[in-house]
Amino acid sequence: MPESLTIPRRFNGPLSSGQGGYVAGVVSGFLDGVAEVSLRRPVPLETPLELVREDDGSVGVVDGETLVAEGRRVSGVEAEVPAPVSPSEARAAAERYRGPPDGLFSRCFVCGPAREDAFGVFAGTVEGREVVASPWTPPEWAADANGQVLPEFVWAVLDCPTYFALYMDGELPMSVLGRLTARLDAPVVAGAEHVVIAWPIQIEGRKHHAGAAVLSGDVDHAVALLNECVRICESLGERWARSWVEWNLGVASWAADDPRTAVTHVRSALRAKRELNDQLGIPFCIDVIAWAAVSEGDPWRAAVLSGSADMGWKEIGSPLMGFAFLLEWREQTRTRCRESLGERAYETAHRKGARLAPDKVIAYALSEKAEPSLAPGASADAAHGSAPPTSRPYQALTKREREIAAMVAEGMSNKEIAAKLVIAQRTAEAHVEHILRKLGFNSRSQIAAWITHQHHE
Repeated sequence: MPESLTIPRRFNGPLSSGQGGYVAGVVSGFLDGVAEVSLRRPVPLETPLELVREDDGSVGVVDGETLVAEGRRVSGVEAEVPAPVSPSEARAAAERYRGPPDGLFSRCFVCGPAREDAFGVFAGTVEGREVVASPWTPPEWAADANGQVLPEFVWAVLDCPTYFALYMDGELPMSVLGRLTARLDAPVVAGAEHVVIAWPIQIEGRKHHAGAAVLSGDVDHAVALLNECVRICESLGERWARSWVEWNLGVASWAADDPRTAVTHVRSALRAKRELNDQLGIPFCIDVIAWAAVSEGDPWRAAVLSGSADMGWKEIGSPLMGFAFLLEWREQTRTRCRESLGERAYETAHRKGARLAPDKVIAYALSEKAEPSLAPGASADAAHGSAPPTSRPYQALTKREREIAAMVAEGMSNKEIAAKLVIAQRTAEAHVEHILRKLGFNSRSQIAAWITHQHHE
């Protein structure tokens, strides 16, 4: 009996034809394994289409005498996925979505802003990166009886974001999907928030190539598995493996936008690695603690730690063992650090960290000691080029700034300050930046020391 398929009207891309990714996903269902699907013509809606199987295992989709799509099995997908985008970054990126509210694709069931029942995959540029992203919570109707999103809908959301990855700025030219190759590594759960990302790859004449991925970001599951590893290590008295589990718990927390918890875990790992003299693991820990320092509004500390970490990597070879997503996180935070401090101050702090003895670096990263000085007898403030904190009058700050400075002294992160004061995190960050600038400081630790002095006067 001849095989056929029909694309329902609701799953359109352009107003009168099927959404390319969805069509490719439906065709891939007739193939085993990783599939590559090429679209030859716009695929009509609500029209029975004949499926033709070829001797080589490929399939064709025919509308009367016209070939509209074809698919074949391939060995794999060649793509280097960028560092993950956090849910909060994806939500911010979606605010920068460039899809027009009217026109040919305005009612696409994946990215159409004029359609209330669209998937709402509105991929916008991630700040500071050549990546677009959008949050996506798949509806229950897109899933099977086990709550797992049907493959054709996963293929669908891989399509639209690639267009916006290729045209991040400037005009949005007419462009449609020509070919899509996809590999589904794990089920996508309906009702849970995921992040869809896309990035440009290359341009070959009229052909533009881009990659896309759906990131499930199931941090809770990852943490549960890691905690089980902790229990196993404890039962066996295994300390080295336990230290790496703690490090991974820190990275999981970092991925979940929780730098403070990340530091707690990574410092636990660093204490163990110091005792075990794990020369490979120590720079892994120092690097992540430096990332967190940037997020916590202490770029000077981050630059010092980065310089120390780089000295460790020189002895080992490839920083972070070449893991692309870790290197991208590292580069993102260092860029933010440079922007915050300025190039000259960043290089000063970086060189300072590079000159520190390993035991002093670890003690500094663990906050066991105050920041080491540039030279014997020099104070941290002298190293920063600023006057001692006791010389800044309390009245230099507004009432709100004094309140926030006290919270900084308590060790609260910008995120925690924002939650307590019911303000945006960026507003909290701006307040901290103003405090640092008014007082002539470079780090949150200086604010804490200054607050302590004021309270003792």
